[in-house]
Amino acid sequence: MLFRSNLLTANVYVDGFNLYGGALYRTKGCKWLNLRALSQQLFPDVSIQTIKYFTAEIAANPNDPGASGRQRVYWRALRTDPDLHIIKGRFFRSNKTKPLARPLPKGNCTESDCPKGSTKAEVIILEEKMSDVNLATHLLTDGFLGAYDVAIVITNDTDLCEPIRVVRDVIQKGVRVVRPVSSPGRKPATGLQKVASKVKDIDRRRLPLIRSSQFPDQMQDGKGAFHKPASW
Repeated sequence: MLFRSNLLTANVYVDGFNLYGGALYRTKGCKWLNLRALSQQLFPDVSIQTIKYFTAEIAANPNDPGASGRQRVYWRALRTDPDLHIIKGRFFRSNKTKPLARPLPKGNCTESDCPKGSTKAEVIILEEKMSDVNLATHLLTDGFLGAYDVAIVITNDTDLCEPIRVVRDVIQKGVRVVRPVSSPGRKPATGLQKVASKVKDIDRRRLPLIRSSQFPDQMQDGKGAFHKPASW
């Protein structure tokens, strides 16, 4: 049996919104996720060092006014890990005029909302920016600096294919990709499989692993006690 000091070292790079939308959004009992516990269970043959979590502070949502509070308390749980760093991008909410894919069924809108003959509608656009660029930058920089033997990247976003390929082929470090695809309609991105050293999927079969990698319901930090959101 190997001692942990003899294991390859690994840094973990988490595409936060991709993980949430691809594996956690429609689940019960899975969102209070301990990223270190999950990573170590997925890859017991490495020693997990630094974890970098790439996300953005969500905008106020009148349909779910508690969402931003739940996000903040989850960040608080993540920060109890001294070697976990939250790298923030930006979250934007805007109204944009978009073409209609097909007319709405009769009775679903008023004449003022959908004028007769209209081919466009004003829609709410929610956009998260910078996280994929931030993740790629940290992944490459840490690789060139020799900060890890192996990188673990949790994402199903093919925008990250090229930086992953560079780490594998140019820096010559292993890159293990974890694709979150357990949510309905999510499919594994085949492009990531082509550039990664190894691929694992968080699919329906691995939901028990997610459930066993949760933080305790009650937690403590330098500010005091806090707990998992009731709906999680």
